[in-house]
Amino acid sequence: MAQSAIATSNVHPFPAVRPGFKLAPAAIGSPADGLQIVYIECPNWCTEDHVNEWQHSVDDVSHWGDSFGAGIPSFVNGDDVYELAARVYSDPSSQDPQMRLAHVMVENPAGMDGHLTPDMADETADDLIKLAAKLRTAARTARLANGGDSDPDMDEALRRVREGQSA
Repeated sequence: MAQSAIATSNVHPFPAVRPGFKLAPAAIGSPADGLQIVYIECPNWCTEDHVNEWQHSVDDVSHWGDSFGAGIPSFVNGDDVYELAARVYSDPSSQDPQMRLAHVMVENPAGMDGHLTPDMADETADDLIKLAAKLRTAARTARLANGGDSDPDMDEALRRVREGQSA
């Protein structure tokens, strides 16, 4: 007697995933009412743990890249008085079509986040590079005003920044 074929009616293949995306587990529901693990299409740049950062609904899932930033300290109080952080972000279920696209979010501790298109982010980066060069010039002026001499390594770094290179 021939062996019967294995029934495949209960097999559900994973859907095709677009290039630049992966299938990632996400916890949906609530701890009180129960969480269910589902698989969502997640951009490759997203570093959010969608299982530990559960959402009530799949529509509530947004995507976050790694945060990067800088703080500006003050010798008066020893703490950062300004903080600037940014990351790639998208909210695929947003009513705003621009929010659904991957974009750069500049985070503000006060809750007024800036959302930048890639072109806006490039322009802002150019402005920050100019600010950094002027900050170095101001540091040199302050150093010289205090009777010091500028560090030759800092002069070389300033020259590179002025030429559009990294310090």
